[in-house]
Amino acid sequence: MIRLVTLLLSLLAVSCAAQQSCGPLAQADIFFLLDASGSVLSRNFDILKVTMKNVASMFIIGPKNYQIGFATFATNVNNVNYFNANPNSTSLSKAIDDIIYTGGQTNTHKGLLEARTKYFLAENGARAKIEKWLVIVTDGESSDKAKTASEAAELAKSNIKVVTFGVGYRISMDELGLIASHPTFAYNATNYGNLGSILLTTVVNLCGVTPPPLPATAPPGPVTPPVTPPVTPPVTPPVTPPVTVVTPPPLPATAPPGPVTPPVTPPVTPPVTPPVTPPVTVGCSPSSKADIFFLLDASGSVLQRNFDILKAYMKNIASVFILGPNNVQIGFATFATNVDNVNYLNANPNSTSLAKAIDDIKYTQGQTNTYKGLLEARTKYFLAENGARAKIEKWLVIVTDGESSDKTKTAAQAAQFAKSDIKVVTIGVGSRISMDELELIASHPTFAYNATSYRTLGSMLIKLVIGLCGVTPPPLPATAPPGPVTPPVTPPVTPPVTPPVTPPVTPPVTVGL
Repeated sequence: MIRLVTLLLSLLAVSCAAQQSCGPLAQADIFFLLDASGSVLSRNFDILKVTMKNVASMFIIGPKNYQIGFATFATNVNNVNYFNANPNSTSLSKAIDDIIYTGGQTNTHKGLLEARTKYFLAENGARAKIEKWLVIVTDGESSDKAKTASEAAELAKSNIKVVTFGVGYRISMDELGLIASHPTFAYNATNYGNLGSILLTTVVNLCGVTPPPLPATAPPGPVTPPVTPPVTPPVTPPVTPPVTVVTPPPLPATAPPGPVTPPVTPPVTPPVTPPVTPPVTVGCSPSSKADIFFLLDASGSVLQRNFDILKAYMKNIASVFILGPNNVQIGFATFATNVDNVNYLNANPNSTSLAKAIDDIKYTQGQTNTYKGLLEARTKYFLAENGARAKIEKWLVIVTDGESSDKTKTAAQAAQFAKSDIKVVTIGVGSRISMDELELIASHPTFAYNATSYRTLGSMLIKLVIGLCGVTPPPLPATAPPGPVTPPVTPPVTPPVTPPVTPPVTPPVTVGL
């Protein structure tokens, strides 16, 4: 794991030094080659697909911006989507949903051959003078190492830069380093749940990255790690480098507004359909301070598989922020028949402990006693003794897949909550939710969202949470009763989108590579 972090920081170092991370105006052709062999298992492949959709959501997709293609490899190569097959984020997201898990052998060499000879051709959408990246994700050694090494050598002669990700303990870092454009472009995640944050952070920072020069004695083709190890720089206070932000895909013209600050311009009436991608007014920068607590539905209707996906999203969100008592603090708890898995804001002072705590969340099942979660949140989670800070924005983010088991008690708790200084955002997943109830619980009806499934929840949740800082609920109508409110007659206009900011990292300096 230490080696992984060091390598990741090394890659980020090059990106930050060049200040060319993937910004809104950047262009790149990025092709993903995904292992769909039998050892991956269907449930892990589902998590990988979710991660892919999260990655895709971070970019503006189109022939003048980012192009993303993908294919799977196992016994054969399948599910091929060339760059020009997905001209926008909507079609790309659907194409990812449609990927079929095949099972079979790990014939990595077949994927490399196809990538070199087909995927980056102009007729398949690849563009001249645009950076070309091949991102490979696999959970094991290739079935034919000799053929894989041969194909890696051929790929090394091209202008395609290759990054490899190994997942789990069956991988060979030597082989991944051989396939990658440089050994420092090979990464390892302990499992598919941990892969998300690593993949997101790395892919967002690909633009402008050049493989370090190889030693003069290096043979052509695949290379072995240079003899001179990276040198650790003096321990000086880290300097925050300028950050080139990544703009998420533009909102559809028909997208309704989410949590916004009332604009000065005259408001317009949006469509009736529920919001899909919440807009952002200010947004949480790396230096922001906020206390954010997640209340996660772990009732029986969620199902274990969906709860695992939710945990993966939580880890992705945690990776976006600088965590600590002087920055963003994140806590969480689950609710079902009772409230469980409580982690207060001061329980996880850094991203490492938070990621582990998320891994340890147990899926409990049971009823949807939302009111119990609201009671605990109001009376315990935002107390100073549990890490909440004075004069710092406080947010409660609730994710649920259904109506509460006791609507009367839930409404009563929501009314009490409305009197506090805690802003509440609600996200309903699937078709069993009640938007009326979610709007009642939220600090304002425009703070209530709906995702069609747990697979589509990820990008919405990430963008929403990144955009919390500085957001103020719109004023309620003068006749509005205290406590839960009904929607104002004229909702606000959607403001410009403030994109997510990749937290700055102070990487080690690599010398002699």
